[in-house]
Parts: sequence; structure tokens; C-alpha cells
Amino acid sequence: MTDTKKIFPKVDENKDNIIYFLKELIEIDSSTGNEQNAQYFLNQKFKEIGFALKKDFPNYEKIEKNEY
Repeated sequence: MTDTKKIFPKVDENKDNIIYFLKELIEIDSSTGNEQNAQYFLNQKFKEIGFALKKDFPNYEKIEKNEY
């Protein structure tokens, strides 16, 4: 069975949950400078399904110098 043959049935089974998740996510203002609430939302959702997450914080000095 190819990966797509495994994935598509799972997507179909979870369609309502996926739509609800995406609606929740797009309702969060994540415009430039306001990304933090979307990051918190995703962090919580990923934890709920068992992902281990590592938080990284931007190095503004490198960003200003285009060293990223």
C-alpha cells in the first residue's frame, strides 16, 4: 500500500476534526508581529497528540544583520 493509500482514508475518517482544527487556527490573528497566539495554539494541539516540542526564540541581532 502506498503512503497516499494510507493517508487518504485517515483524512476521510477525520475530516470533521481536521476542518474544526483549521477553522480554529485561521481564526487566530497571526499577522506579522502577532504570531505568538497561533504558536501557542499549535504547541498545545501538538502536545495533545503526543509530540515533544522544543521552543526556539529568534535572535534579533542576526535577523537585523540578515545572518539567519
